[in-house]
Amino acid sequence: MRPILLAALAVTGLLGGTAEAAKVDMVVPFGNLLVLSPKTPGPGGPKPYTMTNPAARWSIAQWDIPGGALSPFVTQQHDDLVTILKSHSKEASVQIIRTLAGETLRLTQTGAPLSCLTPDGTPRESDLFASPNGGAKYGVGRPGLLLPGDKIPTLTQMTRLEQSFTLSVVQGLAPTHKGCAVNQGGALIALILQTPATHPIQTLFYQMTLSRICGPGTAARVRLCNAPPTHPSWFFVKNPFGVDDVLPLAGQPFLASGETRNVSLNLLPRLIDVVKNSPPGMDHNPADWKVTGVYIGQHIWGDVTLQSTWANYRLVAVTP
Repeated sequence: MRPILLAALAVTGLLGGTAEAAKVDMVVPFGNLLVLSPKTPGPGGPKPYTMTNPAARWSIAQWDIPGGALSPFVTQQHDDLVTILKSHSKEASVQIIRTLAGETLRLTQTGAPLSCLTPDGTPRESDLFASPNGGAKYGVGRPGLLLPGDKIPTLTQMTRLEQSFTLSVVQGLAPTHKGCAVNQGGALIALILQTPATHPIQTLFYQMTLSRICGPGTAARVRLCNAPPTHPSWFFVKNPFGVDDVLPLAGQPFLASGETRNVSLNLLPRLIDVVKNSPPGMDHNPADWKVTGVYIGQHIWGDVTLQSTWANYRLVAVTP
């Protein structure tokens, strides 16, 4: 058999022994939780003050939650099969629901104690996010990825980046109405990407909105909130960069209030497109960028309520 034909048959797999794609979990499994301090006193950043297990794998990082910080966890044993651990504040609550099927994370926010504006006059956003620690004891400061930095594939070294999870959302209006111009919210997933090819290192926050609630407000704001999405929008155009994507642009409708859905997405083509069409000054080469962190959760503005329940979270890199 001629060498050229032999090589062609090997490539097409007609000789057998075709190489299978490698699938690697990039994020620690859902499990346990700790709450970090809302302040950053001293070196090392926020310190944990309550946790569901000493070897916690996920964290809630508090960023100026209105009405006070989240409380220490309290355990409620419903029966031999269900355990619920709760932490709460006036504006937010966190629950870990443990069953034989695994752990579920429930995040809840109400805009009732949330001011309409920040001191500088911009609409006041309240975030409630969870991120993985990496599995270390307490996990503070760990990126939460299972691969060391030099083993993380770049965007062009992957054939797929599979994001999957089970999500339920319940959305509504707060019982009181302060007359805020902006009343909206949504659940989201996010990836943090970095490139060491630039000096200084550049960071990209990629967020995908999964649900949307639009409350009353100014006509312009309500129209903007309800408008069908047409393209990702940039919220930071300088380093660190930030872009908002939306689930409908990935081919699925927003989750409706009361809905539970198993979501599976290949985020790789969307990330490559975002990098290639990024603002001036950002590295436009997908071969330079790596996923170095994730977070999931929700954010609200004004007089809305939002609850998101998460399970079965996975982020899998597929390489040739």
